[in-house]
Amino acid sequence: MMASHFRKQVIVAGSLIVSVIILCRANKMDPHVYPKIGPFFEGWYLRIIDSHQNLSLGFMFGRVLPSTSLYADVESLCQTSALNEDCRRKIAEKQLHMNLSSYRNITSPSNLVFIGLLLNLKSDKRLENPEGFFSPSQYNISINGRPATKNPDDESPPNFEVTVASNLSLIVNKTGTRFSVKLGPHVLMGETAQPVPWGPHGEGPESWLYKLPLPFHWFVYSLRSTVTSFKYMNRETGQTVTGGTHQDQIPVVAHWEKNWGNSFPKAWVWAEGVNPRSGVSYAFSAGLVSEMGFDIRAQLSC
Repeated sequence: MMASHFRKQVIVAGSLIVSVIILCRANKMDPHVYPKIGPFFEGWYLRIIDSHQNLSLGFMFGRVLPSTSLYADVESLCQTSALNEDCRRKIAEKQLHMNLSSYRNITSPSNLVFIGLLLNLKSDKRLENPEGFFSPSQYNISINGRPATKNPDDESPPNFEVTVASNLSLIVNKTGTRFSVKLGPHVLMGETAQPVPWGPHGEGPESWLYKLPLPFHWFVYSLRSTVTSFKYMNRETGQTVTGGTHQDQIPVVAHWEKNWGNSFPKAWVWAEGVNPRSGVSYAFSAGLVSEMGFDIRAQLSC
């Protein structure tokens, strides 16, 4: 990753490839002002990479404000869980009932807040994804103890807190992040040090594209912030894993990002990686951008 303020953006739309080099600033880690009318979603994702123990674990959470349409309610609910295999089936089933008057007055689902854990504790095991759904009344996000009253600016460091029932607690500020996530028997807690930002002035992979009315946005806050400590526990099996960065050791690192917009893309490919020894890191995101009835293939990489 170049230390320069410049970032190269690559957008692929069908067979058209456009490359732009531009100076940009846009720190969007803080919560946006939540609209009164949907559709809108906002979510965060943190992933820990511990090369000493050859493991990776993390969590994601977010909230959906669905559209008033019945179809969008169900679709948005599914999109709070990117790994939910039943989403397409649920949407297809709902489409069958769209024209039935008995279904037109169904209220929006109440469980529109999502928490998911991502656990890969052994290299030869598949990713585990414990998840939970909660009501908006259990979701509290604040800046200095108050709801967001203005959208994030370009350069101010993030400063917000989140709680979801007794299942998630998160504090993010310029000195680091502290988190605790509990789902069923699974508990993950930890801290990161002062972040290594994607860009020195809050810029993200989208560059100036975040100013456009795109259906969704992707902001990478940090590709390799140092994890000072973490602890995972399974209260059913008794399994416990601890780790963190010690002096003169290759650091344990964390990827930190935020996504927001009208809805999550209906198809996507995403990857990120880091070499904790050299500090070299990358992120790649591609998917179908649906706008005005058309699906456009889009790509961002950094």
